Amino acid sequence: MYSEYVKRLIAQNLGEAQLTGAAWAKHKKQGQPEQIYRVRYEPQIGGGGQLVAADSLRSYGMRNLASKQRGNNDRRNAAQALLDLNVNYDENKAADKYARINQLQGKEVHHLTEIDTFIRALRNAAPEAQIKGAAALLDDGFTFGDHPRNQIALFGDPANVPGARSRSGERNLPLNHPGKGEHQTDGGVHQRVDEIHNLYNLPNTNEMESLERYMSSLTPDQQESFIKVLGQTHRKGIQDVKNIGESAQKRTTLKLENALSDLYMSKLRALTPKKDETMDKRFADDSVLGAYRQALTGSTRADSPGANRDRALVIDSGGGDVTIEEGVLRSNGKNGNGNGKNGKH
Repeated sequence: MYSEYVKRLIAQNLGEAQLTGAAWAKHKKQGQPEQIYRVRYEPQIGGGGQLVAADSLRSYGMRNLASKQRGNNDRRNAAQALLDLNVNYDENKAADKYARINQLQGKEVHHLTEIDTFIRALRNAAPEAQIKGAAALLDDGFTFGDHPRNQIALFGDPANVPGARSRSGERNLPLNHPGKGEHQTDGGVHQRVDEIHNLYNLPNTNEMESLERYMSSLTPDQQESFIKVLGQTHRKGIQDVKNIGESAQKRTTLKLENALSDLYMSKLRALTPKKDETMDKRFADDSVLGAYRQALTGSTRADSPGANRDRALVIDSGGGDVTIEEGVLRSNGKNGNGNGKNGKH
């Protein structure tokens, strides 16, 4: 079922396109299944002209997929590499969806897992982090590259609406256009993702070198957690801008907080010294501390102050008893300051 807006763009056949001025029409070429084709007026030598079916809607979508772009080799190679992460991928379905979003709905295609961001993050992660991080996102319903489910339709700037113009040159502005862009504009998804990253003290995804340095500074466990964080921040950015249902936003927020918890707890563990490397070396055994405490105070903590008295201290050092005679830790009944009064510490 097509919306009224789409119906105005697509004619059921070339004859209807002649009458309505539709930019696209359903047509069946010899030996091919029926498809939607761009309508073109072709003049004839003897005068006049006729409408013909030019490029198909699918062929338009195919050449505009990121993995098929000819003008940007780096982006094409990145998109192709990300496609390999998907469990299944049909490029015809991907092309059809891109073209319908861009040409029939008058919207821009946004990749949920942004191609440039995710390829930089994954390429700077350890192999095990790549595998575990990508697997976790796939398990959560994410896809990569040009996969149809990774293509999100967002309204662009109303002054530059994509899509086919009518044959008279008029641009078709969708009736439900909100009047402001949702994509690469103020208040759009890209800006919202940046705000979320700033809120959680994460690297700006528009600064690719900063993202690479951050990723390289993490341990494999932290890299895995950050890959999961990236998925949730990008999902939340879209949900915030599109005002998706409250329950869906809560689920995403919970997943984001869980991933952030894993990331920060891993960092904390990396910064906290291990017990066997520090605690045992810095602090003596409780029995030795208890004996030393007795030598200083003349009593255990359980003794009353009136029970304090000088006594000899015997410590088992492991190589024979070591005896500290009474009075060694005191001098003439005075403390270390030699004045018999408690000193300030």
